[in-house]
Amino acid sequence: MIEFIAEWAASTPIEWATSSIVWANMAAACFYAPSIVAALRNHRNFWGIFVFNTLLGWMWIGWFTALAIAIFVKPKAPPKPEPDALLSSDRTPGDNRANAVESS
Repeated sequence: MIEFIAEWAASTPIEWATSSIVWANMAAACFYAPSIVAALRNHRNFWGIFVFNTLLGWMWIGWFTALAIAIFVKPKAPPKPEPDALLSSDRTPGDNRANAVESS
């Protein structure tokens, strides 16, 4: 244990800054894990979960509640494609090739 403390005390300021940046990023990722999960799941209440996590996440009950909402509430359904887009996938809306062929 004393060897660790001596090694830690002898480290340079650059090592201190680098390690503190790494630890701060890891702590932020852990703290905002419910918001990250909600964003990855394309959750419909992402901003609500983010605000709830920011304000009440420092209490364990708030963090676990935000995580439960992010995981167990259904995310947004993906948008359904339009029926015309399914039938004519190779044509763009302003495509006049068919009209040009028919008129000539």
